[in-house]
Amino acid sequence: MKTEKRRRMPRQMVHSRLEEEVFRRLKAYTAATGAEDSATVNAAVAQYLDKTSDTALILRRLDRISRREARTRRELDALSEVLTTFIQVWFAHTKQLEPDERKAAQQFAKERFSEMFEYLRKRISGPKRFLVDLLGPEDTTDSRRQYSLEPNGAADVAGE
Repeated sequence: MKTEKRRRMPRQMVHSRLEEEVFRRLKAYTAATGAEDSATVNAAVAQYLDKTSDTALILRRLDRISRREARTRRELDALSEVLTTFIQVWFAHTKQLEPDERKAAQQFAKERFSEMFEYLRKRISGPKRFLVDLLGPEDTTDSRRQYSLEPNGAADVAGE
């Protein structure tokens, strides 16, 4: 059987100095995993430059969550305004009922409420939503903010 040599990408020599603690941790890691120092440093630098560290990924996810939370707050504010306006209009245009008319009106209100609830159930489960009409479609695009880790481990958010 013929064994093929593994082709390596051309590499450049980099001479850098590490702090003593970082060097000690590098040696401990490579001793425990059996990896080469250069391969470990190469992977760490690539991860740093590609912004694929766990911290950068978490920051992007938190940014998405905060945008969703802002959208939810906006929808809640809109619904509160709609409900308040409806109640004010209803009070302005609804006359007081006599006690004998009240019982029939309450029964009729229960029936209409059930009909409205069924309509809302169908409307919410469908593709067309009132808040989309009112506020526009949800922005699902990622703002693509760039996160990078500073040498001290602090996260820097570009674009803010």
